[in-house]
Amino acid sequence: MATTFENSEPVLNIAEPHAALEVENLNPTPQEDGDSLTWNNLWVTVAGGISILRGLTGYALPGELLAIMGPSGCGNATLLDTLAGRPSPNTRQDGDIPINGRKQALAYGTSPYVTQEDALIATLTVREAVYYSAQLQLPDSMMKSDKKARAEMTIREMGKTVYFGPVSAANETCLAESGWTMHRFRLEVSEGERLNGHYGVTAFVVRNTLSALPFLALVALIPGAITYFPPGLHKRYEHFFFFVTVLFVSMMLAESLMMIVASLVPNFLMGIIGARIQGLMVLVGVFFRLPTDLPKPLLKYPLYHIAFHKYAYQALFKNEYEGTTFPNVQGGKGSLIISGEEILKETWHLEMGYAKWVELAILFAMVGFYRVIAKFIYATRRERECSST
Repeated sequence: MATTFENSEPVLNIAEPHAALEVENLNPTPQEDGDSLTWNNLWVTVAGGISILRGLTGYALPGELLAIMGPSGCGNATLLDTLAGRPSPNTRQDGDIPINGRKQALAYGTSPYVTQEDALIATLTVREAVYYSAQLQLPDSMMKSDKKARAEMTIREMGKTVYFGPVSAANETCLAESGWTMHRFRLEVSEGERLNGHYGVTAFVVRNTLSALPFLALVALIPGAITYFPPGLHKRYEHFFFFVTVLFVSMMLAESLMMIVASLVPNFLMGIIGARIQGLMVLVGVFFRLPTDLPKPLLKYPLYHIAFHKYAYQALFKNEYEGTTFPNVQGGKGSLIISGEEILKETWHLEMGYAKWVELAILFAMVGFYRVIAKFIYATRRERECSST
């Protein structure tokens, strides 16, 4: 049995005047036990009054396998999203979708499906990914042990077609992902979970920030300890922890910048502009060129003042030089002793009008500002994409 549903309003870039959805019954022997799903006079429209689905009617009986077929852009995914209770934002839905002949809210999980390009968290194993999904979708009243058991049962039902052992025993290794790729994966995962009703954009940004904190702290602490003490820098531990904190917040800023880039550009080749931006910031960030030597039209104003490397370098220099004295090897008629503050001002041309703690506060404020920008861009881009489909 095959039924064809016409969609008289083709979606973008569809050459055919009428795109068709064909639903074919691949198992003509229905079972009596189970739930039936029907949809009657189903309409889905977007902003501007454009109809993606127009008056579709159909049904799915228990024990049947249905295939929904049609050219790209004719509304296949929209129909599945609507039947699964995960409509896109800025869409309006009309029509009935009764379950077992009764109208009820289509909460996520009532009729789920696997999307065409389902994004998973790349750093999780198969077992961790399944358990993570179980934690999100199963009720909070369910014990963790029961959720783990459900995840194990799901894995067994999937079949042993994937590797479940330790990474060290695997025959193949994976290349490390770039910062853009990592954040792009996270954005795709968050989009699927947002459509599933688990959390929104703000929760994603907060979760992404908090989950990265312990790892960034370790990356700052261990290499920081290796590189700080051997050169004979300040022996006092408060100077060392200030040094580590600057490394920590600088890595947070680098991650925040890549979040913005990942929210703006759609592919890996364009994602490398994040490295270009970082490179420009490094060039104007005090270390390679003195501030007084920077060309003023662009590199000095505004790039020098918005580059977080400037504040990180100044904070590190002040942490090392302030409160110290050195022999004045230049001699002359001046004093035989020169202070660290004089070196910072006269040699490095740093801004000495505020303390190193102010530099650190500026860095943390930039982290929050970057994350807010990333959230705004991501939310705006998703709304625009949904309104244009």
